[in-house]
Amino acid sequence: MKKLLRIGHRGACGYFLENSISSFKIAIELGVDLIETDVQLTKDREPVLMHDKLIDRTTRGRGFVWDYTYNDLSKIDLKNEEKIPHLKELCELVSKEKTKLYVELVDFQSSEIVTELLLKYFSVEKFLIASFNQNTILKVKEINENIQTIVNLEGVPVSIEKMIEDCKCDNISLGFGAIDIDLIKKIQLYGKRVFVWTINDYREIKRAKKMKVDGIVSDFPDRI
Repeated sequence: MKKLLRIGHRGACGYFLENSISSFKIAIELGVDLIETDVQLTKDREPVLMHDKLIDRTTRGRGFVWDYTYNDLSKIDLKNEEKIPHLKELCELVSKEKTKLYVELVDFQSSEIVTELLLKYFSVEKFLIASFNQNTILKVKEINENIQTIVNLEGVPVSIEKMIEDCKCDNISLGFGAIDIDLIKKIQLYGKRVFVWTINDYREIKRAKKMKVDGIVSDFPDRI
């Protein structure tokens, strides 16, 4: 029987502030298979871990990530009093762990910088790169065809086969509301894994498991 992957959303953000070092540490303690995180570039093109383009919701500051240099951004505290992590901090944290990384490129122009940094720390087996932008996924494959990629989808394209062929993705990640058993089987028959996000309710987790998805993204990964 294949293993269902437990994927911690922005660490384990049901327990600690999303994309904070504390959130990543608890995810590792909970034994997740993958830590999902979001990467954006600062004004001076340093990769930091932040989901929103505006820093207002999770930090003590205001404004867009890209308007700050990394030095200036590092002076702003998260709302849990920690600092906004640089991608290399997370790499160092998981480098001696079994946990792998699921890195979403929020900044669609960050593929080269992020890929270069990840490959400094890890072999290609240690991480996956995701994006909602299919051209970004294709760019990652052009950089290194052996990197596992994930296309994130809000809905379902007219031709899932054509999308897979066009962007050469290895995995597809869908919102829970978009999945059904026939779609999952179709994608898996095409040789691709199906991840589903973001599920926190036990009943929805049970339903996703019954549909035999390959991985579940959750704020509470210990519920999976």
